[in-house]
Amino acid sequence: MSSTSIYETSLTRSIKFWILLILQTPSIFCSIFVLHHMFISRTQRHLLANHVVIVMLIVCFLSVITDLSITLNFLQDGIVHVSSSSFCYFWMYIDYVLYANGMLLMTWASIERHILVFASQYFRLSRQKFYGHYIPIIICLVYPFIFYIYTIFFYPCDQIFDYQQVLCGSPCFKRTTFLLNAYDMFIHSVLPCIIIVAFSFALLIRVVRHKRRIQGQTFSRRKQRRMVVQLLSIACLYIIMNAPPFIVIGIQVFLSKTFAATERNLYLFYLYYFLTLFLPFVCLGSVRHLRSKIVSLLRTMKCHCLVRSSRVAVIHVDRLSIQDHDNDKKVVRKGRHRYERPSKLHADLALKHSRKHEHHQAESRKITYSKFVSNMVQLHNYYRARHSASPLTISQRLNYIAQQYAEYLAATSKFEHSGNRFENESLGENLYMQWISHGKVPVSAREATKSWYDEIELYSFKRPYYSEETGHFTQMVWKSTQKIGIGVALSADEREVYIVANYYPAGNIINPGYFEKNVLPAKY
Repeated sequence: MSSTSIYETSLTRSIKFWILLILQTPSIFCSIFVLHHMFISRTQRHLLANHVVIVMLIVCFLSVITDLSITLNFLQDGIVHVSSSSFCYFWMYIDYVLYANGMLLMTWASIERHILVFASQYFRLSRQKFYGHYIPIIICLVYPFIFYIYTIFFYPCDQIFDYQQVLCGSPCFKRTTFLLNAYDMFIHSVLPCIIIVAFSFALLIRVVRHKRRIQGQTFSRRKQRRMVVQLLSIACLYIIMNAPPFIVIGIQVFLSKTFAATERNLYLFYLYYFLTLFLPFVCLGSVRHLRSKIVSLLRTMKCHCLVRSSRVAVIHVDRLSIQDHDNDKKVVRKGRHRYERPSKLHADLALKHSRKHEHHQAESRKITYSKFVSNMVQLHNYYRARHSASPLTISQRLNYIAQQYAEYLAATSKFEHSGNRFENESLGENLYMQWISHGKVPVSAREATKSWYDEIELYSFKRPYYSEETGHFTQMVWKSTQKIGIGVALSADEREVYIVANYYPAGNIINPGYFEKNVLPAKY
């Protein structure tokens, strides 16, 4: 980042100071909240698409609590309070390093997201994940540290500090060496922006061209769609915050060197801080299960704030009284005073009707659940027959375990494996979730089983192995599995459905030879 010039007034400093200060505290709490839930959720923690996002959040969090805090201290009086060369070196270093970290990580995220969405099979093996996923992230973190250690601390030039400028001025290599300054600007700023724009736009085009495949009803397709939305939302933030300064720089280079020079130094310089402040909120909005938790929390708070006033409600219900006329009982309606309790006869009639309605609802749910379980087992056995696996039998105990966990997922809006056990052994488990933005979500046994079985496209029978991308399929057709239990539950607003399938004995055993014996090629 480049430093601001001396054209600063107390008014502009105060405006920037209060805007940044007001946003800093919510951003810190939001970062902690998002990181906390991403770390404690096993599903979110192990999702490859979230790794680079987690690292970016950590980098932005460090920038907000260190670099931005020092900048706010400077904006109060327009002077660096710790007027020492060591402090200025530290401030310059963390500012340049964290900015480069964020840009390079976002650049890699834009590239990697194409692989995760359209060619996830390249990350099947641990070795492929290490070299193709983890190493690039490590390079994006380590390279700026090394580069700026040399250019800021050890480059042979005379560093002059100005304690009335943000960052105490700029590093001396940017003034003395054109090639090094151009390299720094192009590699750490211009090129990342070009790649982010190009690859994000290309991802959007690919999604539109493959819309039918990406926007299917299966869980894997929705997972891909969420990865696309997450990347594009973060990319838009980076593009919006980085576009104005680069447009001004382009005009200055090719048209007029003095174009918006003061505005660039006074205002556009600080857009990077807004990027770090808003990133946690963008990530919060792009992670669906976190949005659900926030909505549930707000609903709970709203319910607690409601004041119940049933004691003073006006009840417009007529009382029924029974009078005798010539030993002949006759029902007569009489007006009732306000606040008077309904008659026992009316209450009994309502209670009977309510119990009868609840009984019918319970019977209907029982029939629907039994039919759903039956369909799930039939579809399982249909697919298993393709792979020479014996049919599964329903276990009522496994049904109970699966149903309890499905209801837990629906109540908490979580989507992670349970670790349930049966007869002191771990159970195999397949999960399925579907949601819609409005209305009641359809519950389909066919969609759930098909989404699991469709992973066969990613499985190699020539090299049998376990992979997160094919684990649902291999568990479905695992030959030694004998029993199954099914659970299904809707969320409170009926927009989400959670389906749990537990298997005993569990499949996906990674001991040598197990996949060859239990996951057989399809006969037809």
